[in-house]
Amino acid sequence: KACAFLVFLSVSYAFTNQLLFSIMVVADPGILSLFKSFTPVVVALLNGAMFSSRLSLDSYATILIMCLGMSTVTSSSGAYAAPALLLMGLSTLLSSLNMVVNARLLHPSVTALSMPLINCAMYSCGAVVNLFLFLLSPSSSQPYFHGYASVHVWLYLVSKSLMGVTANLVFKRGG
Repeated sequence: KACAFLVFLSVSYAFTNQLLFSIMVVADPGILSLFKSFTPVVVALLNGAMFSSRLSLDSYATILIMCLGMSTVTSSSGAYAAPALLLMGLSTLLSSLNMVVNARLLHPSVTALSMPLINCAMYSCGAVVNLFLFLLSPSSSQPYFHGYASVHVWLYLVSKSLMGVTANLVFKRGG
């Protein structure tokens, strides 16, 4: 069961990261951040749907207010086509699903695996999935590591990795 979770998470994280690159072509980081702010809402709804977690009336009111606010921001400008909005929604949904599954995997009642072992397996499997996606992608005139010359890209990658490890630590120790 834990192995299936790890494979799912590795494939899903790799797909989500690739999806992020596609989103950055059609939308700016600001609107993506607005969509990502829905992640706690989607996590709460997924927890309720998958594991029968109950939401309070205040939580439902908050969800409604966020949805109304997001609908006015994304529909009033007309700057974003439906495919861009769908990609951002899919990215938010997948990120939320990853969090829910990851939290369940790391819960002591589900698996006795150590957190470093889980992280090692997940990052290794993710590297294999990304390599596979690279081999399947059409060839480009740009070298594969074209964008990695910037220190900002490296800082982004390190920060994403640290956030992933930190989130796992919170999931494992925070209950």
